[in-house]
Amino acid sequence: MIIYIDKKAVPDVENISNEVFKYLLEKATPEIERLNMLYQEYLGRGKREGQTKDNEVKVNVNYCNYVVKIVRGFFLGEPVKYDNNEKKTEKAFFSSNPQEVSVKKGKVVAHEWEKVGDTKIDISPVIDAYDKQIISKVDSKIGKYLGIFGNVQELTYASDDENPIPKSAVFMPQCCILVQDNSIEHKNLFFMIFEQRERINHQKYYAVTVYTDKTEREYESSDLTTFMFTHAEAKEHYFGEVPCINYDNDDDRQSDIEQIASLSEAYSDLLSNRLTDKRKFIDAILAIYGFELPENGKGDLFENKIIDCIPTDARIEYIQKIFDEASVKILGDDLVRDIHKMSFTVDMSDEAFSGNITGVALGMKFMPMSYLAKTKILNMDEGLKKRFELYNNWLVKKNVMKSVSKSEIDVVFTIDMPSNLKDLVDIVVALQGRVDEATLLSLLPFVKDPVEMAKTMEAKNKEKQKQYLDSFGKHNPLEEHSEGEETETHEEDLDE
Repeated sequence: MIIYIDKKAVPDVENISNEVFKYLLEKATPEIERLNMLYQEYLGRGKREGQTKDNEVKVNVNYCNYVVKIVRGFFLGEPVKYDNNEKKTEKAFFSSNPQEVSVKKGKVVAHEWEKVGDTKIDISPVIDAYDKQIISKVDSKIGKYLGIFGNVQELTYASDDENPIPKSAVFMPQCCILVQDNSIEHKNLFFMIFEQRERINHQKYYAVTVYTDKTEREYESSDLTTFMFTHAEAKEHYFGEVPCINYDNDDDRQSDIEQIASLSEAYSDLLSNRLTDKRKFIDAILAIYGFELPENGKGDLFENKIIDCIPTDARIEYIQKIFDEASVKILGDDLVRDIHKMSFTVDMSDEAFSGNITGVALGMKFMPMSYLAKTKILNMDEGLKKRFELYNNWLVKKNVMKSVSKSEIDVVFTIDMPSNLKDLVDIVVALQGRVDEATLLSLLPFVKDPVEMAKTMEAKNKEKQKQYLDSFGKHNPLEEHSEGEETETHEEDLDE
């Protein structure tokens, strides 16, 4: 989480007062409660599953978990890539085609990899550090926490290896605070990770680790009421600034599940009541009219399911509650539709996906999800470039690489969106002869290098033409015909 504070309250970030710690922890308490509630919704623990003593069934249809995972897979299903090429090109981002995209000039555009060679910038030390820790797992956790909480912080630190490398760790926002000043730019003052622990003598205490722009320092307070913190010796971290990266889900720092939590609970209540009615229907009361069941007949009724000696004017029937299954299903479908609408996700159970659907219709269905992904990519791109900058600062100070500006690289995301290949092929065929081959081939998502493919196709066509002409023998029939016409013309001139 982020908390703003007057910079005058922390004149020396290397020696933070107890009053500041107390203020921050008290300020964080209501936010921690909200974040914990969201996490319980994600885990599906908002409602108890199982059967109650009143023969009622409680189930939880966890749409919150579904939405977080499906959105994360949509734009982070493929690992993020980095393009360090100075020569960059842009083209429009087609929302109906799966493409690799990056952020340029504040907008999401389709990314094109250029093969220029000598303009490449060496960022291999940073990429090696990413690969050694499998940075895609860190990115995936960031995407997950953004969907659950709406805001998350990443810490960069040096590993404890014999040859240390910069690494990243992501924390739940309930246990960390990024402290920023209350100026217009909200500059980072320090980052703190806090945890309430317990010693073997059952004494509780707070452990706090503070990261400033220069050092890392641990604090500890055994008194949870007055917050009297003592601090240990500081260690330099060499990242050049506060080693924390902030990621926002959107401008409001609202999660993907806050708008649908109540709808998900309503749908769970509807299904719980439906299952309870089914159970009560099975256990309905048996009513007997016109006679009394003898004691010796109860055994046959409950064990053998038979009953005899019934008077002719008697009547036996179940007392049961009649419920309208059709109305329940309509209400359930409405709730599911609203859940997908409010979460900007596509309903994969929609009947339209089971039949033929045009590329335009498919693009329209995915338009809300595409908009959601673009918003997340714009915010995450800024954080990932800040991570690169911190790693680069550390590696430069260790003389491992040269300084590289974050503006010289592109962060490339892969939008995992389906496309109607038949429609795309039909478009390419219809435009044949009106648009150049490279442009047409660029419309097909499975063609990685349209220019190279166009050259290959042109070479093959020339080869086929040559083979066709060679099949007539040694001389080209077109050339012979042309020579014949010239001969006739020359003879006519001589006659004249």
